Amino acid sequence: MFTQCFTIPMSSNNGSFGGSSSCEGFDVSQYRKFLNELQRRASELWEITLCHTPTSNTVELLREHMVIRESLLEIGIMQKKFSRKSETDLTYSERRKVALADFLQWANMVGISHCFVEIAYDEDVDGFGLISSDYVTVGSDLLRVPRKAIFSLDQARKSSKFFIFNIIIRSMENVALAVMLCCQKLVPESHWQPYIKVLPENFNTPLFFTVEQLQFLRPSPLFEESLLLYRNVSRQFIHFLLEIIRSDQFRHRKKKSKEMSKLEPIYVNSPLTAANFTFNLYRWSVACISTRINMIPSEVLRDDIGQPRLIPGLIPFLDMANHSYIEGAFHESVHFSVEFDCAEIIAVRDYKPLEPVNIFYGWRSNRDFLLHNGFVPSEKNIRDIYKLKIGLPKSKREVARMHLFYALGFLAESTIFAFEINISKPYFHDLLFRFAQIYVLDEVFSTAEQVEEALNSSDNIRKAWNFLHDRFALLLRAYDRVIDPVKVTHPEPSEFSRYNAIRKSMIERLKLSEIEILQKVKDFCNEQLLGTA
Repeated sequence: MFTQCFTIPMSSNNGSFGGSSSCEGFDVSQYRKFLNELQRRASELWEITLCHTPTSNTVELLREHMVIRESLLEIGIMQKKFSRKSETDLTYSERRKVALADFLQWANMVGISHCFVEIAYDEDVDGFGLISSDYVTVGSDLLRVPRKAIFSLDQARKSSKFFIFNIIIRSMENVALAVMLCCQKLVPESHWQPYIKVLPENFNTPLFFTVEQLQFLRPSPLFEESLLLYRNVSRQFIHFLLEIIRSDQFRHRKKKSKEMSKLEPIYVNSPLTAANFTFNLYRWSVACISTRINMIPSEVLRDDIGQPRLIPGLIPFLDMANHSYIEGAFHESVHFSVEFDCAEIIAVRDYKPLEPVNIFYGWRSNRDFLLHNGFVPSEKNIRDIYKLKIGLPKSKREVARMHLFYALGFLAESTIFAFEINISKPYFHDLLFRFAQIYVLDEVFSTAEQVEEALNSSDNIRKAWNFLHDRFALLLRAYDRVIDPVKVTHPEPSEFSRYNAIRKSMIERLKLSEIEILQKVKDFCNEQLLGTA
């Protein structure tokens, strides 16, 4: 099931956490040794790798990624020795079907109104989706989810002091929601358990890709972005794990003075322990937030002019709706009703029974869809974007030339410049051509008049177009084979496991669109070159 990341325009149950003993059933002295060794291993990964600025070299970035993966695997193996195993004979799909029945009962209990839609398994996305349960006319309320049933940042702020004192959680709202979700998943009696159990266990975002699947992304710009995302999530995980280890160490001190009690770590009274806060748990939680997040008006937070501030939240049932481009109604199908204090899906057309009820997630590139939502739309993305990066060699970094770049608005410390290339005209902003004009200058003169004359000379304009044409041609050649669209549409399950087949077909759809963009913009540059001849 794939869901959205959009802002809902405007038109209790709290998430309190109970503390838990981290070593029930285990020898305390052995657990203390485990904490010390885990702390050493996590600190080593942090200090040697994760606390440093990431490299811009993708070869080195992949090498670092392998180190991070191996370290996280070792940490996970250590944690398994002190974790509780949940035994079940049910398959993943069977567990979700059982969970769905419990979720529907819970949805009715919390006041979710869904008389015109129901949840059904969708083979195309290998997950759940919404379908109409009756004849519906345009403008009807298909679904209403009251605020009390929305898993939001408002509830996270009420839940525990670590939402107040942890600087990362306080400054990054999506991270706060992810940590809250981790906590609720670990509390068996949580009010949110019926919702949590119906969520997917696996996602098709690059966070869950194998190394081979990540490498299949090449030469797409998404390859580098995926490595950076994995690194960033790993960095957050290790930061939290080290704090949780300190909390566990505090819990298991032999003697605690009154002064120590005043300085207790912030995770002491949370359900998070060094054994149960795993990378797999945190990665799962981050993916749940990334693929399902919506922005709703806060009940308590206000902006500078006194209006409700938009905050992230998960909207049960509504987040089962899959994405499609709805002609002429891109923003009207989903909104937050101030009058009824609920999120709604409004019918943008008439429906017959059993028709898919999809919503529009918003305009974004195929790259962003795959990175954050875990899918590439099967429909043509008429606003797809290729992210072009141009590095500046040392020979082009003279002070005078750099000043010209900075005058265009680029950051003073940057030697790598990024531009967006569109799938349709205009293919790029005038800023890119201006950049190319400066880049190809043989000499940067001292006066503004001389510089302007040199930039706009017919010879320099021709060189600028030639530079861009050659750059796009080079990028295009990196896609070393033409991908068969038939293969993209109909992946062969016999060649791969199901997940592998789904992920690779998505990557191929991504690449097909990127090839189209690069071909179009290369041809455009060639046309401009012919015009300067």
